[in-house]
Amino acid sequence: MSRFVRVVAIFALTVIAVLPWAGAAQNKDDKGERERISTVDGVDLSAKFYPCREGKIKNPPVILMLHPLGESSTKKNWAALAELLSEKAAVLTFDFRGHGQSTDIQPEQFWKIKFNQSVTNIKNAFKLAGENRNTIEFKEFEKPYYPALINDIAACKLYLDHKHNQGLCNSSRLILVGAEEGATLGAIWLNSEWHRHRLVQHPVTLLQAPDLKAEGQDVIGCVWLSARSHLGSRTVAVGSTLSIPLKDKATPMAFLYGEEDEKAKSVATGAVKFKTSKTKNNYPYTDAVPVKGTKLAGAELLQKSLKVDQSIYGYLFGNDKVDGIVDAKRPPWAEREIRKVQYIWRVPGTPPGASGPVANPLNDAKLYFDSYVKYIKS
Repeated sequence: MSRFVRVVAIFALTVIAVLPWAGAAQNKDDKGERERISTVDGVDLSAKFYPCREGKIKNPPVILMLHPLGESSTKKNWAALAELLSEKAAVLTFDFRGHGQSTDIQPEQFWKIKFNQSVTNIKNAFKLAGENRNTIEFKEFEKPYYPALINDIAACKLYLDHKHNQGLCNSSRLILVGAEEGATLGAIWLNSEWHRHRLVQHPVTLLQAPDLKAEGQDVIGCVWLSARSHLGSRTVAVGSTLSIPLKDKATPMAFLYGEEDEKAKSVATGAVKFKTSKTKNNYPYTDAVPVKGTKLAGAELLQKSLKVDQSIYGYLFGNDKVDGIVDAKRPPWAEREIRKVQYIWRVPGTPPGASGPVANPLNDAKLYFDSYVKYIKS
């Protein structure tokens, strides 16, 4: 059995037992750096950036963590996982809009977005007192609004691109860790990134045309904890939504779920059902992995007795006997010219070379607001 195939095989066969690579130390004194990240529509996100603690790793990979809706990034087990993973990677955690400390908005920016106004896109998106309010709360969101939270992920990715240029991480080696609806939001965002292309100059015509390579190539792997098939009022076929990165591009993905959580099991096993006995070796790092004897879900799977945190560590970083997913893909570091490049969103169903709506203004690092609904497959 090859080193690469063994990673997922061991991951699955041990069913989250104590693995040989489970001895990563945690530095309890390193709690990360508090940051504020502004979204394109003026939401002030509360975030924490954990620099990679192993100093000899130059331009380390970076992990973006997406908490479940209704919770926050400061939950004990969630923060502990971030600290653990920061031993060999930079890590960014944040509160989605309306959660935790991400409740402040810039009213003049936020309310000029029609989707936020709920005038043309969503009726009664917010139960708010009026457009002069400068705070928002998740409990006041109507369910059709939930896809708008993907703009928060987009803002965090652009923030990581800035950290990349500072040499603190390599955002071309990005790993997503999402739980429950956070995993679902991450899946939709990743699908959108495989439809976002930079405009490049054609060598002959000198005209601007979309690069055949999509921005989704920056994501080198994902860990989904109890991914959900619903996002608010919308049904999300997670496997189909992830079809390009998961099936076509063989991006490594581990779908973890409590063995007794039938809903999460259905999502996980359904997402990887395309693997057959003939093709499974093409996807050595991808599998649906049950956590034995529990119906716990999402961040609750991270309690110490289950050893899920240690298994995630091993899946990502491996040990001296097996490779982790960060070893499987090592794109070179190069400065990201965020403000000098224009991007387009390709309409789903069109070929990679097709053009589409402009995704960002020149000389601006933020992407235009998008509901991301068109990237949901149900």
